[in-house]
Amino acid sequence: MPLPRNKVHKRKPATKAICSADATPLGDSYMGRMENAEGWNAVISIICEGFKIPDLTTRHGLKKIHAEFDTIYARLDGAYEAYKHEEKITGGIVGVYARMCADDLIRDRLYKKGFLRRIFPLLRVPTARHLALRALCAITHSLNTEGRLEVARDYRFLLRSLEDFPDDPVGSELGVAVLSHAIQAVVGFTAESTPPQLFKELDMVPILQTVVDSAKYPFASPYLLGHAHSLFAIAPYNCAVACKEVPSAITFLVAGLRSTSLSFRCISLNALLRLHDPGSEHHDLSTNTVDLTKKIQHLPGHQQFECSTVAATIMDLVVGLAEYKVHNDLYQLGLVFAEISIRIPQIEFSFPASAGVSRGTSTIWHVEPVQIWMTSLRTCAAAIREHGKESEQHLADILEIKYLFRLPAEAPDMGKGLELAEKGVERYPDCAFFYDILCIRGYAQHEGDYAISLKWAKKGLKCPNTPRFLRLHLLHYAVTWAGFLGVEKMKSARTTEYAWTEGSAFLTSALEDSETYIKEAPPDAVFLKDVLSWNLLLRIVMKGPEIGLNLDEFKDTIQKIKNTESLRTLIGATTERTGPYLLQETVVRLYAESVAEWGTAMRRNDRVHTWESYQPKNVDEALAKWLEDLPLDDSSDYACRTLQSNPTVNSNAVALYRCSWCRNCSAVLRKCSMCDKSRYCDASCQRAHWKEHKRHCRPQ
Repeated sequence: MPLPRNKVHKRKPATKAICSADATPLGDSYMGRMENAEGWNAVISIICEGFKIPDLTTRHGLKKIHAEFDTIYARLDGAYEAYKHEEKITGGIVGVYARMCADDLIRDRLYKKGFLRRIFPLLRVPTARHLALRALCAITHSLNTEGRLEVARDYRFLLRSLEDFPDDPVGSELGVAVLSHAIQAVVGFTAESTPPQLFKELDMVPILQTVVDSAKYPFASPYLLGHAHSLFAIAPYNCAVACKEVPSAITFLVAGLRSTSLSFRCISLNALLRLHDPGSEHHDLSTNTVDLTKKIQHLPGHQQFECSTVAATIMDLVVGLAEYKVHNDLYQLGLVFAEISIRIPQIEFSFPASAGVSRGTSTIWHVEPVQIWMTSLRTCAAAIREHGKESEQHLADILEIKYLFRLPAEAPDMGKGLELAEKGVERYPDCAFFYDILCIRGYAQHEGDYAISLKWAKKGLKCPNTPRFLRLHLLHYAVTWAGFLGVEKMKSARTTEYAWTEGSAFLTSALEDSETYIKEAPPDAVFLKDVLSWNLLLRIVMKGPEIGLNLDEFKDTIQKIKNTESLRTLIGATTERTGPYLLQETVVRLYAESVAEWGTAMRRNDRVHTWESYQPKNVDEALAKWLEDLPLDDSSDYACRTLQSNPTVNSNAVALYRCSWCRNCSAVLRKCSMCDKSRYCDASCQRAHWKEHKRHCRPQ
């Protein structure tokens, strides 16, 4: 791995420090000028001049701050203590610190020095309130989690500030931004990142309601609405109950599905999915196929129903088991087991307690499928390995996997099963069963990694001659994982082109696979209602403001969802209320109401967004590259950017480079010595990024 490179400069003669710790305080002339100065920018300029602070609006000036940081900080902090009763001086020094925070590395050093304790007292000073909020906003915008948590501890004071000055557009804009930055660090937590006590002390209902009230004011700017959206979008992760107690926060997200910005719409959809996850039901694959088959016999086309396919497969199993009782041939029984496992991978969930094969009016064979299945899988696999042909050896692997993944109560060995499935993919790439196992079980083993499961599902769909049930199973998971990945990727689409390309490819893939599933699935398919819900949600998020307020173009899909639920209820099948199903219910019910409540605010917010179509160029190529683990170009990692474009918050608009790993912006990042493009804070950032960066790191 190449080392981060510093520029080599010729040694210059030592120069006098910018400002020494024993320098004299501000003279009377500076004090007089500050007394008559109008506005904080003028006060800050006078302090910078008096303390000989370098130009903070240039990278060159910030580099000097890095070089003389300890001396400059000691000088400014000493002056803060000496003049702590002079509001203009203490406020001006805080303003200087805020401008330094344009450089993330300087910001981190200021935080470690206790910079935040200098800001909070100014929040109680009316004339300095905006300055303090600007400083907090600039800092919390990119401060580490620890710093944001420290700000979050004083959230009640921020709430009071918003409640006490409801007609203050600048204060509301800044206060909502600070709240959003700080609270996100608490509610978007992992168990390791947030102190449990702080989370318990956080009362999210008044926080959400206060932000809703601020967002409803006619003066609410796109900047305020954007931060309100960020807070509403992160809150459902761990505070879904509180969100449901503030209905206007939910309607804000539903109205966000109509934004002109695709990334804004996807963030809204992702939050709504999270909101409906608690309390949602998972698919119950256990069915009484005998009873279901009897109930559908009067329905037209019932032979093509999914429960008919399951019942016929179980009958084939029963016949095979009965034959085994007569002939005691484990090899033939193994072939039967393997064939039905490929036809319906989760067949064991539909086994009856006992079954018989009749001839005339008499039952001549009586078997117990579950007992024989569970006790014979491994012995049948061994029989196939011993007596089977070379072309049948993958069937033995299938039975071995089924044994390792036997019913959850019996502690499945997922590690060995997945290893065997991966070998099966290598040796028998046209057998969709192995991809199905890796798709479902791999998701569980990798703690919900959608990407791993989606890759296996998409590759499994390319297998020829896949039975319908198994194909529909793969299509369902391809829709689900691509849908989740698409909205997740689009959260970063405003800052990185590759996230836009990948996110659009996932959304397009999910929509196309949902259309295929709907076309191929029988009316009683277990996942049909779920896929129809995804199809409706994806079309809404992709079309955005193009759709009508009454959702007339989706009436056919809405009716199909109702028909599917009615049919499954009629025949006695399970009708789970999954997350996507609950969400489409909410969107259909609240869509017109949400647009009426938030339409004006959303149109105001859309002024800062350009129109975004969900179909970028080369979607198919992007998805193909992703499936083959090829990197997409991410040139934006190395781009120079300007911090804080909003004039209300902007304390220092200076162009800085961004670290390719941690995304910090600084004037003193070091380039990769090989490609001369990537920039890093230090060697630790480069080491952390190397696994990804080495794929496209090339000498210049």
